Amino acid sequence: MEEKKVLERLQRQCARMESCAFDVRRKALKAMEGDADAADRIVSSLVADRFVDDRRYAAAFAREKSSLQGWGPVKIRFQLRGKGISDEIITEALQEVDPEKEEDVTDYVRHRPV
Repeated sequence: MEEKKVLERLQRQCARMESCAFDVRRKALKAMEGDADAADRIVSSLVADRFVDDRRYAAAFAREKSSLQGWGPVKIRFQLRGKGISDEIITEALQEVDPEKEEDVTDYVRHRPV
């Protein structure tokens, strides 16, 4: 597929939902049929234009997984590391998670009927 078309398609996807550089690169690489240089140029452009921001992605991911799925910090950290997010960014993202909600989920899990 043409590089410009792939870039435009990924811009539309990234405008709709948060994405990390790892996931976007994987999509770009697939669309560009393995052309790593083109995929890297596409990702660089998306990062420069702020369509992709790992810090913003990690914060949204941590909030969502914590509040909606009841994940704890260890599982969130593991998943974000798997996406190539730096430990510094992960730590910042985990600080945004509301500790009261985390305690509520923990209490629910401990006391739910089996």
